[in-house]
Amino acid sequence: MVTLRGERLRFDPEDPRESLVFENEEIPNQKVLIAKPFRISGVEISFLLPPIPFAEGRLVLANTLGSARLRSGRSELVRVGLPPLRCCRKKKLE
Repeated sequence: MVTLRGERLRFDPEDPRESLVFENEEIPNQKVLIAKPFRISGVEISFLLPPIPFAEGRLVLANTLGSARLRSGRSELVRVGLPPLRCCRKKKLE
């Protein structure tokens, strides 16, 4: 579970203009939508991060905050997942 904390975080996931996405740092048009956050308030958003096909990105929140103008904000760079573990068999000493 991921929890974002900050200011002016409220958004309506049912409004097609508003969204929370995880955007690839290297290919900005590659995005993963955070479709169903558990909690949304003005100061906190909690959600499960869906499978992410890239290692680094930024969370991008687009909201209107009740106005006609769309606003957006980007998080600091976030690294997800860990590099795969390399497993090797130890040779048996004779």
